[in-house]
Amino acid sequence: MLRIGNRREKLLFPSSIESSVTQSDPVRAYDLIVDSLDFDKLNLVIDSDKRGNPSYSPIAMLKLLIYAYSYGWRSSRKIERATHHNISFIWLLGGLKPSYRTIARFRRDNLDILTNSLKQVTKMCIALNLIEGNVFYQDGSKIRGNSSINQTKSKKTIEENLKQIDKDIKNFLKDVNSLDKLEESKGSLIEVPTKLNSPEKMLEAIKNVKKELIKKKSKNQMMKSKIILN
Repeated sequence: MLRIGNRREKLLFPSSIESSVTQSDPVRAYDLIVDSLDFDKLNLVIDSDKRGNPSYSPIAMLKLLIYAYSYGWRSSRKIERATHHNISFIWLLGGLKPSYRTIARFRRDNLDILTNSLKQVTKMCIALNLIEGNVFYQDGSKIRGNSSINQTKSKKTIEENLKQIDKDIKNFLKDVNSLDKLEESKGSLIEVPTKLNSPEKMLEAIKNVKKELIKKKSKNQMMKSKIILN
């Protein structure tokens, strides 16, 4: 017998976002570490009395980017999608769902703050032995966060590793900037095109694509037959 899921089955989900992640989930460590930063020294402006349309908390945005970047996620569109579908991101932002353009703009407007925050958080994670598994990517090569720092007794080696991490962060953010520019004209990853935004439209489109694929397959087979006969 096959086990088949039932999307319409009524389930008891956690009663709050807070209870949706375990106490040992790494996202909780990032949340606390970012909260421990000195935002005044970082020059992060937190203006709760700002007039006009409500803006997203800069602390929440900082947490979002640091958490996403620590795992090598460059794309603002993918980060936006995570705030809708990834439970640790939903927990971290308390259900906030900034658009990918908002995410990219925050990074662009707060680049120095983000760079310094990433350096501090990375070094704190190293000191707390929480960095393992987190990866920054540079030119296609993986730079593992732990970098054998905790196994090294040489103070000089530790300082060299930390300097390398600073360079990795700068290069990583350069890559992010380039990717954001490429994605500016692209749509969101959380919504399908309007012409496919209902089950009926989607099914019709799928049928048409299947017909086209069958036609192409038949045409290719006919061409192969002619080549063989010739």
